[in-house]
Amino acid sequence: EVCGCASAAEGRRCLRERPFDLALIDASLPDMEGRDLLDLARQDGFRGPALMLVPAASDPEAGLGLHRRA
Repeated sequence: EVCGCASAAEGRRCLRERPFDLALIDASLPDMEGRDLLDLARQDGFRGPALMLVPAASDPEAGLGLHRRA
């Protein structure tokens, strides 16, 4: 099952409501940074793998996502 979300708030709600095998998170969401959403999802109990989409491999966001186990 796929849950497409337009905001971090919507994504967080989806991750709390049902189990997922993988979270695919954009680094720049309209209402929050993707790394912050991942932190919240981990606090909420999401333990699955996460892929963080960043604009370029050299972007500092890539390192921050890895630091958060994305």
